[in-house]
Amino acid sequence: ETENGLRETMRVLRENGVNYHFVDETLLEEDGEVKNGLLRCGQCEYRYLVIPYGILTVGKNTDRLLREFVSGGGKLLVLGKPGYLEGVPADFSYLKTSTDTAELRGAQACVASAYDTRLHYVVRRTRDKDPLFFVYVQNTDPDESVTVTFLPPEGVNSFDSADLAGISVNPCPLTVTIEPSGSRVLFFSGAPAPEPEEDPDTVMTEPGEFEVVSCGENYLPLDVVRCSTDGINYGEPLNHMGAFDKLLHDGYRGPLWIKYCFEADFVPETVSVIAEAGSTARMTCNGAELKFNNRAWGDPSFLQADLKGLVRRGKNEIVSQIDYFQSDHVYRVLFGENVTESLKNCLSYDSEIEPIYIAGDFGVMSRTGMRAGDSENVVLGDDFYICRRPDRFADPVTGGYPFFAGKMRLKSEISVRRPEKALLKLRGRWHCASVYVNGNHAGRLLTGDRIDISRWAAPGKNSVEIDTVIGNRNLFGPHHTAGEEEPFGVGPGTFELTGSWKDGKSDRCLNRYALVSPGLFDGKRRI
Repeated sequence: ETENGLRETMRVLRENGVNYHFVDETLLEEDGEVKNGLLRCGQCEYRYLVIPYGILTVGKNTDRLLREFVSGGGKLLVLGKPGYLEGVPADFSYLKTSTDTAELRGAQACVASAYDTRLHYVVRRTRDKDPLFFVYVQNTDPDESVTVTFLPPEGVNSFDSADLAGISVNPCPLTVTIEPSGSRVLFFSGAPAPEPEEDPDTVMTEPGEFEVVSCGENYLPLDVVRCSTDGINYGEPLNHMGAFDKLLHDGYRGPLWIKYCFEADFVPETVSVIAEAGSTARMTCNGAELKFNNRAWGDPSFLQADLKGLVRRGKNEIVSQIDYFQSDHVYRVLFGENVTESLKNCLSYDSEIEPIYIAGDFGVMSRTGMRAGDSENVVLGDDFYICRRPDRFADPVTGGYPFFAGKMRLKSEISVRRPEKALLKLRGRWHCASVYVNGNHAGRLLTGDRIDISRWAAPGKNSVEIDTVIGNRNLFGPHHTAGEEEPFGVGPGTFELTGSWKDGKSDRCLNRYALVSPGLFDGKRRI
């Protein structure tokens, strides 16, 4: 009830263009007071208070401060009223509304002339001797730009717009356009507003193939295993979570051999395997013992072993031998009676079966071919194998890099009509990007998807190179979820599918891999 009440309170305030802080009762007790009709908490002070929906009880110190605030002339907007004082029924009739959202909005240092619910903005000031006032504004719409006009106090005629990615400040008028999923920091300025600029000429890379100038290691995750209790006779291939669930239900304890298989049509010059530390003590590749001497990804939980000279054309096998064990506590929590949910949530396994990852200088293709998923920008594939690293592609997922994560430099061309007004727009999913036009560094993209290239662009064809960073979604998944090719909310259950396994198989776990195309530069998957 409290959580829903706070959510509804935030909605009411945002839709009426009211900025707000949350005041914590613990901080109030440590550093709160009422002085001159203002509630002070630390270095902040408030003339207006909003009592949120869903507040059931307050502490005695908070009650005391609220009474002092009201008697001192402080103004309240009472959306919800508590009924208990530290859990005991109490009278809060003194909490009466004395203001409204219109007054709250008008009391702010800067407001939007017309509030758009897609925009979230706050007004803040620095703690300097001569404080600077600024507006932080964010566009929550991932598809459309939003234009907003702010009404600042007298004497403020324009903003200095801070570009957080490029660490630069540029003057802008009081009417600003925030790009999709973009944000701005706007400092108050008394300078005259700059003249409106002519609409820029937004250009995009042209459809077709991109040249791979350089990139980090490519990856092939192996999450299908075959298990053996004697190192000779192996069971059928199962998803690693299905195999783990089967061992739990079987109550097995003892030596366990876990076999991972992959195929290679090409033997890479650089190739290694990455595995979690608990499975690396006795691991072999095609019968040769592996030595895990290096940490992978900067994480002590992952170790890396060189496979140079061990990988061969055709089928390859990596076998991990572990002493599989689960304590009685694990089985009691999983299968015992009257076990609380909190105890299940605290469960830690003694042994687990995890995927491993082949890494190196190679490409990854599907023997059955890639196909479009039902969800936008999702590509489906299976039966992957190692091949030569492609040096060109139209899309990384379908072009040899389906599980790639890391930094990649790509080269293409753009056509520019008005170089003096040229903006380059990148679409798709990438974490950050550095842009080079005709060999010149034009800047970096982090919080937006457009960059000014007018200084370096020329009429006609222009060369563009982009250092882009692609995240771990395709490397770590989830890959196999049935009915939801790209879950936007994930947790342990998304991967474990607890309760759905029977003899190592689950209707909720599909054999295919669901991968999200970065849709680099044009926002489209290419099949």
